[in-house]
Formats: sequence, C-alpha cells, structure tokens
Amino acid sequence: MTAERMASGMARIISQILTVAAVSAPWWSVSSFWNSLSALQWAAAISALILTIGAVIEYWHKLKALTLLACKWTLRKSTAFDRCTFRKLVIHSIGPLLVTFGIAGDFIFEGRAFILEDKQEEQARKTLGSLQDKEIAVSTEADELSRRLDGMETGVRVAKESAGEAQDKVRDVEKRADKLSTDLDDSLAKQVALEKELQIDEKKLFDTAAFAETLKAATSRLAYRIGQRTFNREATVSFLRDRAKGNADIWYKKTDNREPFLFAQELKNALDEGGWNTSELHELTTEVLERPPWNTIKKSRQIGAVLIMRRPPGFPTFRDPTPIGVIATVLIGGPDFGLTFNGEFDPSLTEDHVILGIFEAAKP
Repeated sequence: MTAERMASGMARIISQILTVAAVSAPWWSVSSFWNSLSALQWAAAISALILTIGAVIEYWHKLKALTLLACKWTLRKSTAFDRCTFRKLVIHSIGPLLVTFGIAGDFIFEGRAFILEDKQEEQARKTLGSLQDKEIAVSTEADELSRRLDGMETGVRVAKESAGEAQDKVRDVEKRADKLSTDLDDSLAKQVALEKELQIDEKKLFDTAAFAETLKAATSRLAYRIGQRTFNREATVSFLRDRAKGNADIWYKKTDNREPFLFAQELKNALDEGGWNTSELHELTTEVLERPPWNTIKKSRQIGAVLIMRRPPGFPTFRDPTPIGVIATVLIGGPDFGLTFNGEFDPSLTEDHVILGIFEAAKP
C-alpha cells in the first residue's frame, strides 16, 4: 500500500513538472535554452528523473528482492531464513539503496522546488502588474493635482490683479474726497466772506459752519464705506451647502463707522444660508479683548479678521472633509471666495466648533 502511494505521488510530481516545463519552455534554440532559467530548471529535473530510472534498473534485482522480503516481514509471513537473508541483503545493498533514494529524493524535491518557484514567479508577475496599474493611477492623480494647482495659481494672479485695480480705485476715491474737502473748504470760506459782507449775525454763521462740518464728516464716512470689505456670497453659500456643517461664534469690534458689525452680519447670513449654526453677534469690548484667546492674537487683529479652530486643517484644504477643513477653505485658503482671515488655534475647542473675530478692516 505504501509503495503504491509513493508511486502515485511520484507520478503526480512528474506530471506537474512536465506540465510546467511544457508551458514555460522557451522557443527551442541553443542560446535561448542555455540562457533560460526555466529551461535549465526543467532540464535538471528531467536529468534527475533519468538518473532515478537508471538507478532502479541498475539495482532492480536487489531492490526487488528487498521489497519482497520487506513485504513478507511486514505481513509476518517471513521465515527465519528469510529474515537472515533480508539482513544480509540490506547490509550488502546499503550503497545501491543510498544511491537510488538519493537520486529519487533529488528528483522529487528539486521538481517540487521548480513547481513552487514557477508559482512564485507567476505571483510576482501579477504583483508587478498591479503595482504598474497603481503607478499609472498615482501618475494620473498627480497630473490632476498639478492641473488644479495651476488653476489656483491663475486664480491668485487674477485676485492680485483685481486687488491692484481696487487699490487704484481707492486712491482715486481718496483723491476725489480730498478735492471735495478742498472745494468744501473753499465754499465755506466764500460763504464766510459773503456773510461778513452781508453782515449775517453770529448765530447763522455758527449754524452754517456746523452744517459744513457735518457734511465733511458724512463725506469721510462715505469714502470709507466705499472701501468696505465684501466677498463672493454666492460662491461661499454654494460651497458650504453640500459639505460638512459645524457651529460658529461670531464676534465683532465696535467702531464709529460700524464696518466690522456690517461685515460680520453679512458673513453670518451667508453661513446660515449654507447650513451652519451661528450664534448671535457678540461685541468685542475692551474687557473681552484682555481675556484668552483674544489677548494672544495681535497679528490677526492687525489683519482685520481671524478664524480660531481646534487644529490646523489638512493640506491641501480640499482634501479635508471635516467642518474645520471646510470653513478654513472658505475663510483662509480659498481665493475664489474673496475672504482673507488669519488662522489661530485653540485646543479647548471641539472639531466642529470655530470662533470668528471681525476687527477694523486693514488699510491697503
């Protein structure tokens, strides 16, 4: 029974070796055969098989006698003579047995190693193909990121050009305001001279001067109001509406022209329309500004607007889908929205809670 199993196992191994050899054998030529690892491997396996067959044929009579005697001894049908003969035959056949078993073992193990190496080589080819596909996908993604970066750079250039045009317009408005103030002063001087000529009483003269001062202050406020901060409300609401939502506390610094309050109110309306939960507007009094976190953000106060959050968002910002990443994209990293906030961090805040501070607009 054991001999039959061994013969069956050897037959399967021989079949596998021949199959692999048939599949992996190169086009028959001397140079391709001599330089092909697969061809040399199956040639070595066939050579070991030939040696095994030759050893079996060479020592066939001894092996046959040993097999018969071993079967009798296993089945307990051997006589004392058979056992004596078996011992002597084993002693005199140690060399042939070692040669036969050694060659057979070399054929079996080398053939099995050849089969395993072929499987590993096939797996390596599949792995290499998968890595090449991943490399192509990564290259495609890198090209897409490069294209987006070029678009962002174009947007930054356009924004800078628009900012330059806005500065030119502000300078033009300032020049017109100065001219208006000069004309007003000239008009006031002419009015005073006329009142002196017409001997207008002192009370009317005082009323006229007060009116002129009121008109001058209104003109100054109007010139400042023309430069009030604005942003792309439609783009901001559209971006926030389809992304993660959070909570925002909005604070503003009270000024004479109420520009921070008006800007904070407009920004609150946009956040509410985009689905964010915003608080009522809080005033940044002198007492509040002396407490954390407001007393540590002097640079942000100079810029005019600050976003306080728990942690820095991922880079680039469009890859961070959290509420912090979304609001940071709009207020800090998004030139398409027209907002310029400085980022500050407070570890005591939660991942979906931010604080916005609106100070006096920075002068260009």
